[in-house]
Amino acid sequence: MKNTFKNYYKIPDSKFEEIWDNAIFVLDTNILLNLFRYPESARNDFLKVLRKIKSTLCIPFIAGLEFYENIESVKNSQLKAYSQIFGLLEKTKENELTLINDFIKDLKKLNLDKRHFEISEQELIENVKKYNSEYLTNLKSIQEKYLFESQDDNSKFEQIKKENDKLLSSLESILKNKIAKGFDSQEEIEKINNEAKKRYNEFIPPGYKDSSKNRDSKKRVLIYDSLKFSREYCDFYIWKEIIQIAKDSKGSKVNLIFVTDDVKEDWWRITNGKTIGPRIELIDEIKSSTDNKVQNFLMYNSWRFLEFAISKFDLKIKADTLPQIKLVQEKLNIETNIGEKFSDLCNAFHIYLKNTNLSFKIDRLESNRFVLIDDALDRNYYDARVKYSEKFNINYVVEQLLKDDEKGKFDEYDSVSLVIIELSNRNYSQNKQSYFELSQKLPKKINVISHLAEYDVDNDSFIIVA
Repeated sequence: MKNTFKNYYKIPDSKFEEIWDNAIFVLDTNILLNLFRYPESARNDFLKVLRKIKSTLCIPFIAGLEFYENIESVKNSQLKAYSQIFGLLEKTKENELTLINDFIKDLKKLNLDKRHFEISEQELIENVKKYNSEYLTNLKSIQEKYLFESQDDNSKFEQIKKENDKLLSSLESILKNKIAKGFDSQEEIEKINNEAKKRYNEFIPPGYKDSSKNRDSKKRVLIYDSLKFSREYCDFYIWKEIIQIAKDSKGSKVNLIFVTDDVKEDWWRITNGKTIGPRIELIDEIKSSTDNKVQNFLMYNSWRFLEFAISKFDLKIKADTLPQIKLVQEKLNIETNIGEKFSDLCNAFHIYLKNTNLSFKIDRLESNRFVLIDDALDRNYYDARVKYSEKFNINYVVEQLLKDDEKGKFDEYDSVSLVIIELSNRNYSQNKQSYFELSQKLPKKINVISHLAEYDVDNDSFIIVA
């Protein structure tokens, strides 16, 4: 039985050293792009590892194409972030000055000196001005240390650009002559597209989680060297290239290691929320497609890959490199999960409303919220927020809902539901008591629920059991 289903069995830890010694390393697009998101020390440490495995590195053609298609956007987002932070600090200084001036103006209206208070109006004003001056000085020092002295100061931008140019040059040097041959004709690509479409419909990995990319007209195709590639099939193109890389490799046996920061279930085997390795279908396919030339197929995310490489090659790296790389990946993971949860929530509401013969529309769609309005006899207003969005603060959101309620914004609706999007059932279990308690303090019309809460048909409501 074990021999028949051996792909389900975990590879012994003692074999990993041997596998790495005889492996081809294939890097995904996100590994290359994420290098530009790391701090400089973490970048350099990651490059050390790539140089160690340079002779056995290979980059799928599509990964290279996606990299060059997106690299400027990634680099520009860094520059934009510095400008945005600078703007926030400038706004903080302006607000502080306005507050102080308003305070002094209102203070003078009190006529404290004439009313014989034991408070000197002038002394109080001077102390407030002194505090304000110290506060603004501290803000300016923070601004100069981490950003730049003025909006016209381009030194920080130039520094970042030089660092990125240096990184790109180093990366291109390591990956010289490491790009796979890609595809020969549009006919070949169309054949792969048809295969991908059929596989996606049957949820055969990899790539079917990217099928939504085709809905955005701006993202539908990549065109290079007169060849047109569908963005929604890019993961499948890469997979076809990985198989071809194995077939074209020298020797009768090969180990293949794919390094990717993609976290979706169409690449990884996920059980009870824990990632335990590549999908079994992928292991089966790459072995059968190469007549068992591939002995072992492993997958790593960036920080797991780096963690093993450090031990394998006895590398000395900065103490904070692994945490920094893990942080970047986790942030991107959360963004991916948030996108999926939005989709899941939309589908859940769609099914519910469809089953009850109700109609609905998406009234607004923003980065961290959307509103679904049920336009039947009962008009219910749904405001869905992502629990782990950087912009999410439940107290602030509830405060805004109450203000909107006071203004009469919800008068036409029978109920208002603040739907908290959780990333797991475990998180919901931990938080449902606080949601229940918060709901009890709000007007009867406003409910705080989780999208994981169960729907109670009899009471026509979502139930949170405290």
